[in-house]
Amino acid sequence: MKGNTEEIDRYIFHGIHGPYETRRQERVLYLGSLRERVLKALTREQVREPWVYQEIIRAAHSKKAKKIIVSGDIARKHYKKYEELARQAGLRLKLSSSGRYKGDTGLVVLADQAVENNTIAVPGRMESYRGMNIPLPLSGGKKRKVCAKCYHRINRLAPELIGYYRRLRFFDKLLGERCEC
Repeated sequence: MKGNTEEIDRYIFHGIHGPYETRRQERVLYLGSLRERVLKALTREQVREPWVYQEIIRAAHSKKAKKIIVSGDIARKHYKKYEELARQAGLRLKLSSSGRYKGDTGLVVLADQAVENNTIAVPGRMESYRGMNIPLPLSGGKKRKVCAKCYHRINRLAPELIGYYRRLRFFDKLLGERCEC
């Protein structure tokens, strides 16, 4: 009889709390996946930035990459660029829409097996660009108009961003548009 009561208790426990999950706290942080399978991860704020991170591109094109998971509370216009990346790399993109995932993780690139990876977090670029004293790029694919001086500074300090800017032209200046500097 003792074996039956343990089985009944386990059945009731699963009915109340759901099925047993290994390392539940870890899965909550990494959008339902285990940290040992994560190649690279971005925060929600980084996913909303206008560019695709080179670290994510490299991770997606690596032989180990199998899937990209995006947090379901991020608007499609922000993760659309990563959807395109997944398609180009031949990976599956999955939206993690469960409300039980906490933390600031917005996107993870996953392998199907455990990988040796000490640094999965990609450092944010906005903070480093603020320190360079350059106007920040606009979101939504719009090019920010800047003066020739700022354009050359951006090209020298952050050449990967130059595609998000355009020089102010004579006609723009006549219409009253100005650079932030």
